[in-house]
Amino acid sequence: MHALLLIAVLAPEPEAESRPVVDGGAAPGEVTGEGESSGGAAGEGESSDAEPGEGEGEGEASDAEPGAHQAPPEEVAPLEEVSAGPAAPSEEDGEVRTVRVSADPLGDGSDQDVFRYAAGRTTVDRAEIQTRGAASFSEALDKMPGVRSLEGIAGVGSTATKLNVGVRGADPRLSSKATVLLDGVPLAMAPYGQPELSLFPVSLFSIDRIDAVRGGVSVRFGPQTSGGVFNLMTKPIPRAPEASVTARVDQFGHAVMATGFGTTVDRLGVYVEYAPQAGRSFRDNSDVHVEAGLVKLAYEASPRVTLSSTSHLYWEDSGIPGGLSPQAYAEDRFGTTRPNDRFHGWRAGEAVAMSVRPAQGQELQLHGYYNHSDRSTVVANQPERTIRSLDRVYDSLGVEPRYALRLGRVEGRPYADLSVGVRGALELASLRRREVLASDPTIPWEQPSDADARLGALAAYVEQAHHLVDDRLVLRMGIRGELFRASRRNNNLTGPSAVLSQTFAGLVSSASLWLSPIDEVSTFVGYSRSLAPPTFVQLQVATGASGTTVETVDTVESGVRFEDVVGLWGESTAWFRSMHNLRDIGIETVDIVANRAVAGGVETEVGWSPGDLWDGLVGSELYAGHAYTRSRILEGSGREGKELAWYPRHEAWAGVAYSFPWPCSFLPGVEGSDDCRALQVGTDVEWSDTQFSDYNDTVEQSATGHVGLIPSYTLWDAYARFEMLLPRYWAFNLTVGVKNILDAEWFYRTDDINLGILPQRPRTVYVTLDVKHWFFDAQQRAQGRRDRRRARRRGGES
Repeated sequence: MHALLLIAVLAPEPEAESRPVVDGGAAPGEVTGEGESSGGAAGEGESSDAEPGEGEGEGEASDAEPGAHQAPPEEVAPLEEVSAGPAAPSEEDGEVRTVRVSADPLGDGSDQDVFRYAAGRTTVDRAEIQTRGAASFSEALDKMPGVRSLEGIAGVGSTATKLNVGVRGADPRLSSKATVLLDGVPLAMAPYGQPELSLFPVSLFSIDRIDAVRGGVSVRFGPQTSGGVFNLMTKPIPRAPEASVTARVDQFGHAVMATGFGTTVDRLGVYVEYAPQAGRSFRDNSDVHVEAGLVKLAYEASPRVTLSSTSHLYWEDSGIPGGLSPQAYAEDRFGTTRPNDRFHGWRAGEAVAMSVRPAQGQELQLHGYYNHSDRSTVVANQPERTIRSLDRVYDSLGVEPRYALRLGRVEGRPYADLSVGVRGALELASLRRREVLASDPTIPWEQPSDADARLGALAAYVEQAHHLVDDRLVLRMGIRGELFRASRRNNNLTGPSAVLSQTFAGLVSSASLWLSPIDEVSTFVGYSRSLAPPTFVQLQVATGASGTTVETVDTVESGVRFEDVVGLWGESTAWFRSMHNLRDIGIETVDIVANRAVAGGVETEVGWSPGDLWDGLVGSELYAGHAYTRSRILEGSGREGKELAWYPRHEAWAGVAYSFPWPCSFLPGVEGSDDCRALQVGTDVEWSDTQFSDYNDTVEQSATGHVGLIPSYTLWDAYARFEMLLPRYWAFNLTVGVKNILDAEWFYRTDDINLGILPQRPRTVYVTLDVKHWFFDAQQRAQGRRDRRRARRRGGES
């Protein structure tokens, strides 16, 4: 069994502390994880407004959950950040601005990284996820401009344990067109050959920040990026010992729980998490049982060398309610006609990383990962004459060194950042289908489909960014070469026809121009190309080379961002895409739905903090957004003129939250920051236009319900959160919320084996309880013992 192990970045050994006080910002002594470029480093070659050694991410008071933590008065400095060049004083208040270089393509996902990124990109931290009332990954992601993330949109993925996400016309079902990362490492079971997440091993409890990148990432992350890149950044390892417990339950009996513990001892940091799920949702045959674990380790070998490790283990057994016919939906939309469909699987993964800064302006990173997954889907073939068991086993291994170098850095003059990297990947798959008669399941199973597949890939990239006009103008260009060979062996056949092998090579490129005319505003224009190699399912059903085409997507986009303008922030991006060999991937089928298609749209979101202008409104937050998408198939299978499925032309959302001016540290003897508010209430509403469920743009509902127009819907949610700081370094949070207050009736459709109408969540009441404790006393005693040992050693040496 794989050891559970994971990432973070440590700090030098903490110093002895006096009595801690409550702070409304960072958790006590937290340090950023490796994926967050400790010390507040911006992304490659980007500016950071923080002083050297000042942490960003969760360590920022402005980003952390208000009042959720108690911090010591003396913050221990984070892991030393190596400056990539001389510091230049800022124009406003004399703060020092350092410009750093990093081999991490996305930086730490901070507001500064997003502001300086030349493509569509949005991040949300843990506090914002709570402020918007999100109770799942789908809800957190779907409230981002241009992102489609929906629970229960696929047949096998008709439960909340799956992740369905995509952007800009890419099919969101099971995230098959997206690259999802856990602390910068691919999370898919096979990132090249099976880029979907029917086994999604991450709990929302684990997450510190979600970084959603909608464009401009193909050079650095390779294939399967047309659906976006989503970096799930886990909580950093705390310095002081910290334990937390979370539980969430709704009226249907679906319970999500998690408990975690982390600490730092000398140079070693450890974080351990256990996150089970149990119960059922609002539909019949929706029971779920999940056991999940996560472990992060990090070791600071020297001020310039950091080692880290990330591991996960996940097991799931759940029912699959599947689709309903229109008749069955009318009789009982929360029932099921597939009481015996089941999903079972487990996966284990491990990622290791090393970061080395050999000199100023240089960084070398080495990443490696391994994932093993084993899943089985049992579905009845309607009408229920046979029962199918679809068994899948995947193994994936990858190694990726990256190197970043700053060239020509002289104060006041232009300079360049050069990044190079190589990736090697090997993926193996076992694809089997077994069948048995439903009338007599005791007879031996037949095996009509039995195939093995493998895919080997080698990639290399080079990217250079030119920083001009006092770093207010950045020109970035990059190119990536991909070489991969895919093969499949049909174990039910013999001879040459049993084996299909293909070698593919391709180039992807990107170019962008970023400009910040004033400190509060940035604008950009960019181009990028992404490609997707044949998947294992595509290899399994292909009868020749014509069935193993490569999908390519070219994207052009331009946008503007603004921040801190009288409390306002926002972004708006216009984009256009040209897609070739567009694929529709099902459980066992692959269709080329368009030889060529185009799509375009505008993504906008604006937020406002009125408290920046009026003291009486401190604690209030407002936001609103809109996404417009149009698409058209130009060539392919008689579908010319049709629109792409799953994307409504219009989506809109808005929300407001208010924190009452009552301190959460109202108990005697507990001190707290003014930013820590005891009671917060919030509400949000979202509206989705009508959309198609197939690429033929079928409007009339079929007899089985699997195709037809999906009606528009409006959802209204609300919540209230109570937060209290307790003596002896305890914190307590209670959230009560209601989803779909008006009990709107809405649904999706699926054309998989379990085809039909997929009902969505009715009115749902949920309760979340969070308890956290910091062991400052234990930390102080341990620090005292270390100080005494040092004193004895010094005495012995003298």
